[in-house]
Amino acid sequence: MADSTPQQHSAWRTYRRLLGYVGQFSGAFVIAVAGFILYALTQSAFASLMQYLPSAFETNPDVSGLAQWELQLGLNTREGIRVFLPLAIISIVSLRGIGSYLGGFYISYVARHVVNRLRRDVFEHLTALPSRFFGQNNSGQLISTLTFNVEQVAAASSNAIKVVIREGLTVIALFAYLFYLNWKLTLFFMAVTPLIGLIIRTASSRFKRYSQRIQQSMGGVTHVASEAIRGQAIVRAFGGEDYENERFAGRCQASLRNELKLARVNEISTPVIQLLTFSAIALLFWFGLDPKTFGDISAGEFLAYITAASLVAKPLRQLTNVNAAIQKGIAAAESIFVVLDQPIEPSGGRTELRDFSGHLAVRGLSFGYPGADKLALSDINFEATPG
Repeated sequence: MADSTPQQHSAWRTYRRLLGYVGQFSGAFVIAVAGFILYALTQSAFASLMQYLPSAFETNPDVSGLAQWELQLGLNTREGIRVFLPLAIISIVSLRGIGSYLGGFYISYVARHVVNRLRRDVFEHLTALPSRFFGQNNSGQLISTLTFNVEQVAAASSNAIKVVIREGLTVIALFAYLFYLNWKLTLFFMAVTPLIGLIIRTASSRFKRYSQRIQQSMGGVTHVASEAIRGQAIVRAFGGEDYENERFAGRCQASLRNELKLARVNEISTPVIQLLTFSAIALLFWFGLDPKTFGDISAGEFLAYITAASLVAKPLRQLTNVNAAIQKGIAAAESIFVVLDQPIEPSGGRTELRDFSGHLAVRGLSFGYPGADKLALSDINFEATPG
């Protein structure tokens, strides 16, 4: 926006302002987080079931490491394990479905209400801005902010935030379980975390930059299209079809280039992070199978550990993929808050005229638009008499 170029909104400031909108629906947000916590816990619970599989194939299972509740469930016998595992899997999947529904529905409820409130605030603010703001900003860019940019926030605040909370909690739950099983192996597994963080940080900066360019180019697309459609009769009368087609194609091409750049960064970062994650898992096999390195670990515990470590890969991949949508949403939110931060036109109120006879005289009236070289009206004088 022309009036607001000096204003730079940091990502953290943008987060805080969006959270202010979320706070109006804190009850639904708490339910969503509770649902995602339940979902995350079922992932580590599923991994823990794997520790009983080796005992299911042994004639005399080793019961030395079993707790009292495990003995009461009959997990010291092959028959007990055969009954327990199917029931446990069904229970875990059922709880996972409940958690997924609560989290998914209520985060969407919050997101759509936030976007609805945000869109209304932008429109109400636009109607109160001074005319010079509209003279310095093309209508297409403003319409794009109200429609396209707000929808970018919608995508980031519904699907993207759902993935961040759900998969983020899943990663935390799985790593907590990994630490519980073997903290030494887990510290080694986490050695790749700084590299993953560096890749995500680098990709995020590029995502945001390309997203801002896409939003600007989409504003240009909207502006050119609205001008051509409103002035369709003039365009046809002066044979300007080719000119308008070239203008529109140029704006579309600029948007396409930035979309492809964003897609390239997204598709490169994801497989690199997957390679790092599974390389760490592969080394876990090598180290974990050597008792001299990390101590004595049972076959069941190692199977549960590898299962949990493998389950970490999926949420990490989704967190990486959703990063592009989040950066799009942040860039869009920044452009929206730039509009909301514009000072509205002061209103001097209304003056009620009493005993008005109908005689009106204007002397020396001059008027000019901000930034214009010439006055639109200069030294206007006129008089209107009743009748």
